[in-house]
Amino acid sequence: YIKCVTDDVLVSIAKGCPKLEDLSLPGTRVGDRGIRFLAKGGFPCLRAIAMGDLRVSSAVVRELLCSAMIARVHTLDLYNHALFGTDLKLLTKHCPALAWLSLQNDDFTPLISQSELSTFIEASGANLRGLRLDAVFSNALARTVGASCPRLSHFLIGGIDRSHDFSDAGLRAVLEGCPHLKVLDVAFCEGLSLFGRRWGAGPQRFATLLAELGGRLRWVSVHGCSHRALSLLRRTLPLAYFDHDGYIDTSIEVEYKDTESVDSLMQVYGVHSDSDDSYHSGGGDEEDEEDIDGEFDVGDPDIPTTR
Repeated sequence: YIKCVTDDVLVSIAKGCPKLEDLSLPGTRVGDRGIRFLAKGGFPCLRAIAMGDLRVSSAVVRELLCSAMIARVHTLDLYNHALFGTDLKLLTKHCPALAWLSLQNDDFTPLISQSELSTFIEASGANLRGLRLDAVFSNALARTVGASCPRLSHFLIGGIDRSHDFSDAGLRAVLEGCPHLKVLDVAFCEGLSLFGRRWGAGPQRFATLLAELGGRLRWVSVHGCSHRALSLLRRTLPLAYFDHDGYIDTSIEVEYKDTESVDSLMQVYGVHSDSDDSYHSGGGDEEDEEDIDGEFDVGDPDIPTTR
């Protein structure tokens, strides 16, 4: 049982699996002592670490980011850890192989400023393949991503409300600057036209943007949008899977008539509905069946942590 994984169990795993490359720790009871063990090279072959939501002090996270072992890590999930701009500087300095990074934090008081995040992306973006951010995102940062991350294939920023300056202009900058993008999370990003009140200036405009620049997309999270908008997106990009759980953001009072969804649950699980011939859960050229580095499945929305 995963909660039984403690610091001592982690040491035992290292003894039994000295060649382990990927380690996922969310949900475990690993703490400061276990992360210090990682920092000291307890897993000599480790290349991917997921340590989201662990009860680990900021000082110990900093020890890990300064350690010699972090230089070989290409995947790092720091979900819900209190990080500062100085920590991003450590990542830039000590983690040259970093390709997949999650900085998502459920705390709605960001500790990293937009300028600090922009500096990090400019310095490290050339190698990034996957990036998950949170509410600090804006059009300015989107332009930085588009200009600095040409190899990006997975970009997840769902949940940005209207108080943040993230609109179609920012998404366009990302789509134009990241030609390999296949996985996109814009769920509940209220500043996008997808969540607009008027049909023509809202979902139709968003669908036109994806038709123009999103042809390589294979998985898009659009939770919260209307059923009618979802249907339009599925027709616009029939080779992409649009992830939607059937829930509509009722805080947005649309001025167009929405449709009823009879197959939203089937959409979630990738089951084809005979009533909608436009639906596809995937497909395309052989070139699109694997990521640009050949290590990551197109259909998986998450930044890889346990490959």
